Amino acid sequence: MSEILLSCQDLGLSLPSIDGSGRRPMLQELSLQLKAGQCLAVVGQSGAGKTLLAQALSGLLPAGAKYLPESQLSIVGEQIDLSGTPQIPHLWGKKLGFVFQNPELSLNPVISIGRQLDEAIAVHQPLLPKQQRRALALKRLEEVGFAEGEQWWKAFPQMLSGGMAQRVGLAMALLHQPQVLVADEPTTALDLTIQKAAVRQFQRLLKAKGSGLLLISHDLDLVRTLADDVAVIYGGYLVEQQSVADFFTRPQHPYSQILTGLDWRAPADTPLPVLDSSLELGKLPQGCVYQASCSRKQVLCEKQRPAWMALGSGGYRCYHPLQGTLDADPKH
Repeated sequence: MSEILLSCQDLGLSLPSIDGSGRRPMLQELSLQLKAGQCLAVVGQSGAGKTLLAQALSGLLPAGAKYLPESQLSIVGEQIDLSGTPQIPHLWGKKLGFVFQNPELSLNPVISIGRQLDEAIAVHQPLLPKQQRRALALKRLEEVGFAEGEQWWKAFPQMLSGGMAQRVGLAMALLHQPQVLVADEPTTALDLTIQKAAVRQFQRLLKAKGSGLLLISHDLDLVRTLADDVAVIYGGYLVEQQSVADFFTRPQHPYSQILTGLDWRAPADTPLPVLDSSLELGKLPQGCVYQASCSRKQVLCEKQRPAWMALGSGGYRCYHPLQGTLDADPKH
């Protein structure tokens, strides 16, 4: 059985309300596992909570955010105390890496690209000679499409295009070949050739290193190519998780059916459609979070939030799944 590298149980986040009257839950009851050699893709419309999930797993919380009391998180066998400031940063680098959705924000604008890569290596390999650190950094740059990495060694982030900054972010995340890589829209700003290079590096990380990849993406073609399993988030809740084959051929949740019916050959920067623009995390309706957009809605859907129904190695959260409930088992 493959080693579980990352596990969250009933993970949730809250943020202060705008008027200061209290706190609003933004993510709720998210339970996921990531195994060695596995790619788990997380999909959902803009505003569903995907980036918040990445922040929750990496400990890089937005200002004022707190984990809900029932939240549990384990990374590479280490149980994380979420009662205060999460002690996750010491795992960054070799155990946990991440690719930011906006790489320009993760790079220091007043420090050259080469120096930032060199310092990131020195933190984890302080005895490695400077020449070898430089060679490693240039190797990672070459792997993500910087064939002439030396030319960019002294460049500053503001001199890079969005796609180039994304590639530097990828190189930074892959420096130490982390056991768990959380990648938030890692290929959106890349052209097709560089996307393929990035995919090759992800596949190498999974197969040769036995790492786990949590891929957050709206690029369904990339999901088809890389993912072993797919988790669907809507309204801050996990509404379905299936193997990639079952997700595209036998979706259970009505929202998943809409996603699998989209043109997966659409350009990588095409966002998934927003079905209910009025849906706002922290201000969810009573009952099912998907009810406003669901053609299968009935009275119960408006009154009570569905429990998670386990099915095989995944499950769904819906009273009226598309494929029936004969083998489902309620867990929450």
